[in-house]
Amino acid sequence: MLQQWARRYLTATQPPRWSPHKRARIRSFFADGVEKFRLPVVVETLPTLLHLSLSLFFSGLLVFLFNINHTTFKAIAWWVGLFGWLYGCITLLPIFRHDSPYYTPLSSSAWFLLNGVLYNVFRILVFFTWIRPFKMWTYGERTSWGITRTAQETALKMSAKTDRHILKWTIDALDEDRKLEQFFEGIPAFCTSQVAHEPRQILAKPDIWDLTAACHDFLIRTFSTRF
Repeated sequence: MLQQWARRYLTATQPPRWSPHKRARIRSFFADGVEKFRLPVVVETLPTLLHLSLSLFFSGLLVFLFNINHTTFKAIAWWVGLFGWLYGCITLLPIFRHDSPYYTPLSSSAWFLLNGVLYNVFRILVFFTWIRPFKMWTYGERTSWGITRTAQETALKMSAKTDRHILKWTIDALDEDRKLEQFFEGIPAFCTSQVAHEPRQILAKPDIWDLTAACHDFLIRTFSTRF
């Protein structure tokens, strides 16, 4: 079904032998429809329905085997329980660990359910006790943001340790002297940057000796080719 939607969109927005301004108008028209009918939400929902149908199938299989053969039922139930536990862990992992690469179609639903329940619990506490907990607004923002936006906001609030990792990954990725030269030329501006968290301390940390080694090797190669 998703492939049919994608093919229809491409066929409608990219007609052959049409002028660019007509294509732009058609694409803008369908783009408004994508936002109006919340296509990204529907795309996320369809795999969720597929996984729920699979869960219902295994539940029905266990009920059927329970009335047929108890030995087979126990064996299948053990495997279904094991894979169900693994699936549950993968589903809940990005909720508690925002840097987790693992995700299932039910993770977003579990995210909205958990944060929505906590937000309403805090609202009830405010109504009956007149206490205004700070976390209530946090859970309200998380519910409106979603699981991906919350992970992005968490990454933007990381400490200087993340900036050191970024610097180290950048050094490891540069394999040409021309790119290394541009990198070293930008270090003075990096020390006065307002974007990085404590840039001078980042360069002074012991685990940044890769920068010293890369600079040393670069100077040796530069001087050896010129003299």
